[in-house]
Amino acid sequence: MKQRYCELMEQISLDEKAKARMLEGLTAGEKKRRRAPLRTALVAACVCLGVVAGALAGNLSGVWMTDAESSADGSSFRVQAEMGQWSVDGMGAELRADLEADTLARVFDDRDSLENYLGVSFAHSPLLEGAGIVEDLEVSIEYGWDVRPELIPNPDARYVLTGTAVDGTEMDGVPEVLKVTAQRVVENAEVFLDARIVTDRADPEAVSSGLAGETFDPHNELWVEFVRCENGAIVEDENGEYVNEIHYYTTAEKEFTTEEYAMANGLTATIVTAADVLLDGSTSFREYFGYFVCDGILYTVYPYAIYDPDLDFPMHDSDMLDVLKLVLDSFV
Repeated sequence: MKQRYCELMEQISLDEKAKARMLEGLTAGEKKRRRAPLRTALVAACVCLGVVAGALAGNLSGVWMTDAESSADGSSFRVQAEMGQWSVDGMGAELRADLEADTLARVFDDRDSLENYLGVSFAHSPLLEGAGIVEDLEVSIEYGWDVRPELIPNPDARYVLTGTAVDGTEMDGVPEVLKVTAQRVVENAEVFLDARIVTDRADPEAVSSGLAGETFDPHNELWVEFVRCENGAIVEDENGEYVNEIHYYTTAEKEFTTEEYAMANGLTATIVTAADVLLDGSTSFREYFGYFVCDGILYTVYPYAIYDPDLDFPMHDSDMLDVLKLVLDSFV
């Protein structure tokens, strides 16, 4: 992708100052976050035009994207899942005692202690269990990182437990949803994971309308176009180089597509692709979210960012799809 960026810059013949202004304009709104997704790390994704990937899924996975909304001001989607509701009275004794006392244990350093507390067995991934965490996440939080707010109070935790409403907002008392959030580094990618257990305290009608999916705030973009004559030919300057214009704008508009993915363990996941929509309606940078249900628990896998930018992988946004599939296939 970096090579593609250089090629594009050569084609549009910008001087160094202009290139610097492009980078500054693109990243101005991202500076507060420090750890940005692949979009900022790979500037070429904001310049070149993309092709829509993915197809609408069937029903094999038991997970569907629903209520997708897209605009310049904000985009979002929810997920519906065939997962049932868990009886709180049948869960772990320690959890029940804490809920009765209006408390909830938050941080767990290993999977066994989490499962013992909840009285629930989770889908197992040896790859994730052996993977390290994002060690500098705390620094990113200081710069405003908020991709998974549950991790902000405890960025070094292996697992964080929260109680939420169906719409994803945190709630006190007996929760409608018990949500486990984790983060790992896999193949030099920062991967964020959720496991959600819908309890019998949730309104079934609210559950049937969908759980919280993802939301996308506006980000800075740029659009480069060649100046053309009335006959459509590209204008050239006195040196025979193409004349171009750079437009900066802010948008959250997305194009959402879904596809099914057969996991190695026999389950089927639904992969949601969120692609940036450019000024001409074409699509560019993509993010990928994997959802699957196992034993009544809804799992989310989200490869978000490059961990060490000095390494050669990942480089393309599509590399994150490879990481996502690797993680999905790691569940046994």
